[in-house]
Amino acid sequence: MNDVLSFSRDPRTRARALFRRLAQDVLIFGNAYRERIDNRLDQPLRLEVPLAKDARRGEDLARYYFVPDWGRETRIGNPVFHVMQPDVSREIYGLPESLAAHRVPPQLLGIIPNNTGGSGDVEKAARVFAINEIAPL
Repeated sequence: MNDVLSFSRDPRTRARALFRRLAQDVLIFGNAYRERIDNRLDQPLRLEVPLAKDARRGEDLARYYFVPDWGRETRIGNPVFHVMQPDVSREIYGLPESLAAHRVPPQLLGIIPNNTGGSGDVEKAARVFAINEIAPL
């Protein structure tokens, strides 16, 4: 972690920011990781949240890697807690984009209906979508 959160002096502010990052990773990627950093006596010192965008699970399912760029991978040697939303139709972890797209009303995606009745008022659909899907995030 080379961001401001790693150097925050107020532990409550840092804990809230790390939890926010963890929750955001779960909502966006369907995965989140929490890494325990130990001191020299192998006792827990603090928790870090590697970005889900750059974290990967190895072939050995107990190993995790941080891959910020192609060819630059670093093994995460500390214990990792992996939160994942498995895809029930595939044997992969993570949330594919196709599962989230079904919640967006078609009129907000610019889809023109084939029927004569249309798909309803765009403004009402946008308001309901904002209340039900965006606000909880």
